[in-house]
Amino acid sequence: MSPLFRRPPSPDAGEDEQTVIDGTPFVDEHTPVDPPQCPECKAIANLDDFDERSLASFPAKVCSRAADGHWYVCVNYSPTHIKIVNYVRRR
Repeated sequence: MSPLFRRPPSPDAGEDEQTVIDGTPFVDEHTPVDPPQCPECKAIANLDDFDERSLASFPAKVCSRAADGHWYVCVNYSPTHIKIVNYVRRR
């Protein structure tokens, strides 16, 4: 087939079928259904397990969140600044 000619995609291309095992739908609890979002700008965020000190040591290029939710970094906060939020537990 010539590289200039491409077959049109199938009408059902891109639709995922749900996995069924023994008649029961399979749900993987380790794969999030919704991607993690930045709490500030709602962009898709990376889930990291860094602590605050190590996170501050490298520049952020994408929004990130702690896997346990105790901090987040929003790189879309403004054109000149990023926003770093660290939640501290009350005693």
